[in-house]
Amino acid sequence: SFAVSIDAGSTNISIQVKSGGLKLLQVTDNGHGIKKEDLKIAVERFTTSKLTKYEDLTSISTFGFRGEALASISHVAHLSITTMTADSACAYKAHYKDSKLIPAVEGESAEPKACAGVKGTTITVEDLFYNVPNRLKALKNPTEEYNKIVEAGENSGDVRTRSNSSSKENIRNIHGATLARELIELDMHLSNPNYSVKRTVRELPCFWILDMK
Repeated sequence: SFAVSIDAGSTNISIQVKSGGLKLLQVTDNGHGIKKEDLKIAVERFTTSKLTKYEDLTSISTFGFRGEALASISHVAHLSITTMTADSACAYKAHYKDSKLIPAVEGESAEPKACAGVKGTTITVEDLFYNVPNRLKALKNPTEEYNKIVEAGENSGDVRTRSNSSSKENIRNIHGATLARELIELDMHLSNPNYSVKRTVRELPCFWILDMK
């Protein structure tokens, strides 16, 4: 989810967790959002907004593909997406099951419903493995699952990145001060690249490398 949010131009990402992520796992960002007309296929397998034509395969510079993970989640949890683009007058909320749109209330239309919101996307996963009891039993208790999330993020159920934070500050916020202290900055510059195909070269980001000494 972090990768998808970053690809969407997010500068602020929030994660909320309940019962170790089994009852609720919610990721909110302030990225570009998803167009209403794209919500119908957003959770189908192999759906991606990262490619617009075949030639784009030669110059992929994104972190991930949205559809594959969400497609799997929609089969084992209650999944909903609330999203708003900059040019939209309102946000839209859609509910999914087995990669398809479903109505929020039985008997109503499955089409995304207009709602209040701000620019960006909120992905909500509830009741994880509700329909796979054996898989649910195999998980640790909620406290242990929660601790794993805390270990991967910060000492809270919420993980937030501020819009004015540096890359190193965001790494410290998400992965902890111990790891952040071991980072070495690597500033890369690309000159005279010898590409076999024509492509657009974007400015390379600054990388942080973990010092394993």
